[in-house]
Amino acid sequence: MAFLFTISLSLSLFCTHTHTRKKENRQTQTHMPIRALTHHTHGLFSSFLCFQADAQRVQQAPWLIVLGICTHLGCVPISHSGDYNGYFCPCHGSHYDASGRIRKGPAPLNLEVPPYVFKTDSLVVIG
Repeated sequence: MAFLFTISLSLSLFCTHTHTRKKENRQTQTHMPIRALTHHTHGLFSSFLCFQADAQRVQQAPWLIVLGICTHLGCVPISHSGDYNGYFCPCHGSHYDASGRIRKGPAPLNLEVPPYVFKTDSLVVIG
């Protein structure tokens, strides 16, 4: 289950419990070879920045928290959508996988993981 939160700076967040991903999708995301994450649209620099293992994006399992802002032009992607069952920005066709990594389309970077701290098991402070 994914939740869309709006914080005081009017930024959208996707907070996804990683166990809600389908089992085969979860294994694909966590064990995907880094080489498979190449995003060829924008050259070497942005491709290098997209090489993030799932463990680098999930700071405290089982939660994935990313900004819900497309890195192309700032639109809000749709969760559980697109070619990789992650996030899809219908405005210009960017496809992100379930970990928020750019896989296809004009967006140059992964969905951003904001700084956050779990104060307790049920309280997270973002920003």
